[in-house]
Amino acid sequence: MATHDTASAVVGTPALGKNWAFLSSGTWSLIGMELPEPVCEPIAFAENYTNEWGAYGTYRFLKNIMGLWMVQEIARNTDYKYSFAEMADQASQYPPFRQLIDVNDPRFNHPGHMITEIQDYCRETGQEIPGSIGELTHCVYGSLALRYAKELEQMKRMTGREIDSLYIVGGGSHVAMLNQWTANLAGITVYAGPSEATAIGNLCVQMIADHELGNVREARELIRNSCAIEEYPPQQGDTSLILKAYNEIISNK
Repeated sequence: MATHDTASAVVGTPALGKNWAFLSSGTWSLIGMELPEPVCEPIAFAENYTNEWGAYGTYRFLKNIMGLWMVQEIARNTDYKYSFAEMADQASQYPPFRQLIDVNDPRFNHPGHMITEIQDYCRETGQEIPGSIGELTHCVYGSLALRYAKELEQMKRMTGREIDSLYIVGGGSHVAMLNQWTANLAGITVYAGPSEATAIGNLCVQMIADHELGNVREARELIRNSCAIEEYPPQQGDTSLILKAYNEIISNK
């Protein structure tokens, strides 16, 4: 059985093959891999990864990192003047990666004022200060994409497995800009959807129990054939300078 909402979301991930990772994207981001055995290396402990029970004898090797909480707080700080779609549209007006922040810095977990905290971080690291809603949202999405790409590389090293695709489920799967930037930086294809993977995965577990589906593979095939899944192939471009700048910012904090 799926013993947690994220476990249900992973069952509801329409993945193919073995070399894939998942990202349950909402207020928080849970990025990981579905594995047949836990990863118990010291580096996994040091990097704050967990081995959680998955459905049908699997393990969810994952890390809980920052998610769309920061964008939600920007909206709240501005009295919800703009919808999340409007915020993303305004963010798209700027060139990628103008400002970069460490989204996992504890200062962003429960700040008194998220906008001020982001601006202070940029000021302290010698970057241009984001002022508009578009700039602030752009900063968060770009920095999240960088964090996702770095965690995918970390997981490959820790598991010794290749990752050739990332499946993003949950509400964050609707953010096309974030999905494409993640694909570009990670150099892998991103598949986005369904947004309600937790509910769908829970239903699939019940259908398997009732013998309406044979196994998880059949369930995922049904999901692929029933839900709109957006595909984001990586676009050409040299991302090494972006990653270098990000690493320098993080190391200087």
